[in-house]
Amino acid sequence: MRLSEHDRFWGYVVKGPAPDDCWLWTGAVSDDGYGRFWTKPVGGRQRAVRPQRYAFEEVTGAALPSTTLLLHACDVPLCVHADADPERSHVSPGTHRDNMLDRAQKGATETGGRPSGTEGSRGRNACAGHANCATPCARTGGMRT
Repeated sequence: MRLSEHDRFWGYVVKGPAPDDCWLWTGAVSDDGYGRFWTKPVGGRQRAVRPQRYAFEEVTGAALPSTTLLLHACDVPLCVHADADPERSHVSPGTHRDNMLDRAQKGATETGGRPSGTEGSRGRNACAGHANCATPCARTGGMRT
């Protein structure tokens, strides 16, 4: 028996124990560090979508135009924590300009990282403080939490 697209997607998501924690994508990851999820629209050809976009559209019911980006408040590229409540959601719709302004305000480098010890808009650093994070944590002197 084949899993539905919905079940297949959520099978790749690990939700943190606290309600405000990141939901980490554990499926395919592109060279740019963001996830990739393959979908097949009815009667269409298979295509790759960003997991955060899939989660956002499914959770909120909003169909995003292809020109709309999703900005990560948590600054964790593999986070797919979408919520209909913008205060709880880790991703929010925006433009390329919004993304560049956000990046500049957070002091991100051209490669996407932030200087060590700096925090994103939700008060989390690059690792988001999760035990299963693969990024060294600035708050613990480079040790993973």
